[in-house]
Amino acid sequence: MPVFNVEDYIEKSLICALDQDLDDIEILIINDCCTDNSMDIVAKTKSNHPNGKRIKIVNHEKNLGVAEARNTIINEAHGKYIYFQDSDDFIEKSALSILYQAAEENEAQLTYGSTQILDNGKSRPYISLRKTKLKGKDALANYIYNNIYDIIPNSIWNILILTDFIRKNHLLFPNFRTGEDLLFNELMQPLVTSAVLLPDYTYTYQIRPNSLMKYQKRDVIDIQEAYNSLKYSELQKKYCIAHKDKPYYDGKCAKTMKGIFYSACGILKHRHRFNGDISDKEIRNSMRHPENLLSILHFKHHKIPNLLFWLMGVLPPPTSIALMKLVGKKKGFIK
Repeated sequence: MPVFNVEDYIEKSLICALDQDLDDIEILIINDCCTDNSMDIVAKTKSNHPNGKRIKIVNHEKNLGVAEARNTIINEAHGKYIYFQDSDDFIEKSALSILYQAAEENEAQLTYGSTQILDNGKSRPYISLRKTKLKGKDALANYIYNNIYDIIPNSIWNILILTDFIRKNHLLFPNFRTGEDLLFNELMQPLVTSAVLLPDYTYTYQIRPNSLMKYQKRDVIDIQEAYNSLKYSELQKKYCIAHKDKPYYDGKCAKTMKGIFYSACGILKHRHRFNGDISDKEIRNSMRHPENLLSILHFKHHKIPNLLFWLMGVLPPPTSIALMKLVGKKKGFIK
């Protein structure tokens, strides 16, 4: 659990982890140089809770961000499996035992649980999985990328991951302040040869007002966040091209560009709130498809969405932006 300035949430999140009905667990708390009372609350909870001895605290010397905090977890963990929990989210009491049993029974490298979302005190299903067992090379990747819609989460939480699998493949989180979990998944999922998906709701993701992902909660947004998003989009395309020889490549292109389109719509939607300018051309360029038109015309699947995204990336900037706004409004990304 990476921890940075979450004093309003950390106690409940930590108690959920301490109350797990699976006995043999270690709870790694990464103090990423908190400046509030978060770590005082952790220390108090560690002292007062009957399972407080499960907690191990690792202190960063300076604030490194959630990606490096998770890399510290990978390096420091002693367990057979790693389970990432955010410090403002909650897990069910039997979450780890449910995932652990399924992982052991199926010799799974990755075991996914279903997730609820908590927004303004109301919970609802967020990611509902069907019970699925995936075995063999590219089995998980084919399952993910043959469908343009998100059928499993892009996040890293609520997955029980075999520790040796992470380490033997030298997997680490790219150093981005947001979206690092999606990039980690893009590195990890194509390597998986055994995975299990479960319908059990084991995790509750909480939407909070000052989350980094919530543009709409702030009146003024640093323009650098928009430029970081564009930089992130280019890295996504680079990761995408690395799968060019895979049978799911056309779906991978479509999903990658869909994610980039969603980010571009976010910039357009909140453009008036940035404390600097970003041009139509820069936003249009983020939509440049990783493949050329001829290659896309030879795709066997997802040809239409790939062609639409390609078109957004080659039209003159004002026309491209108009098309993006039109599609974005139709999809509900822009209001």
